[in-house]
Amino acid sequence: MIGILILNYKKYQVTADCIRSVLDTGDGLDYHIYVLDNGSGNDSIACLQAQFPNNPRITWMESAENTGYARGNNQMLSRARKDGCTAAVITNSDIVFLPDTLQQLAADIAEGHPIVGPRLQYPNGQRQNSVKLWTETYLRNLVPKAKLQALRRQPAAPGEVYWLSGAVFAVDTAVFHRLGDFDPYTFLYYEEYILSARCKAQNIALWFDPTVTALHCHGASAGGAANLFTRLENLRSELYFLHRYRHWSRHRLATVRRVRCLEVLFTFGKAHKWADARTYLRKSKILLKKERTNET
Repeated sequence: MIGILILNYKKYQVTADCIRSVLDTGDGLDYHIYVLDNGSGNDSIACLQAQFPNNPRITWMESAENTGYARGNNQMLSRARKDGCTAAVITNSDIVFLPDTLQQLAADIAEGHPIVGPRLQYPNGQRQNSVKLWTETYLRNLVPKAKLQALRRQPAAPGEVYWLSGAVFAVDTAVFHRLGDFDPYTFLYYEEYILSARCKAQNIALWFDPTVTALHCHGASAGGAANLFTRLENLRSELYFLHRYRHWSRHRLATVRRVRCLEVLFTFGKAHKWADARTYLRKSKILLKKERTNET
């Protein structure tokens, strides 16, 4: 059996569209849907249950607080394994599955690819950059956008990639458990980079299958560029990843923090959010100090 894991936070109608797409396209697949409401505080589960009453294919789960992407999905993975799921599709709530996508992901897992992602596109048909073939650094921002898009071209045939989008991918639950599941330190960002680093350390290939597609209503559950909370969480996860998985020095981490501060001053300044900008400068310094004093 394959578990379909959907993390809901506040926007339950988006989650309902995702659930409906699974039910509409899952013919012939032995699957079960797990929906975890991650501390929305807005009766999301009740509203969702009203749309899918007494559906035996769905298990509803609730968390009293928002534990973030990693810990929320780990909770569902634990339940899915307990229920006998040998594979799982980990999906954002803003994903809509197209016909044959779930079946092919399950087939890829069965063929020995323990972590596999589909092609992603926006609802307007434009493709999304959902894979990376090599490590990208911050210097990518110095490359002209047209050239960067060419460098990021997606493989036309199934094959191994360096990085997969965390928006939706399938896993062999036993292999993923041996990897340690998601790193529970992260809340909202850098889960894909950490997964890539862990897979490389254990010689596990990340597989991309462009023969099937999922629609990604990108950003439906995010806050925007001038959002203080998401900016701080992004920095916290970035410093953690670079320190723990890339073993960057204190000086290099400090440089990352300075660059992020300049970005925030520019972005928040345009939005006239100067109080938030000052808060970011202060709290980012605390995050840097906390990460640099932790053992590698």
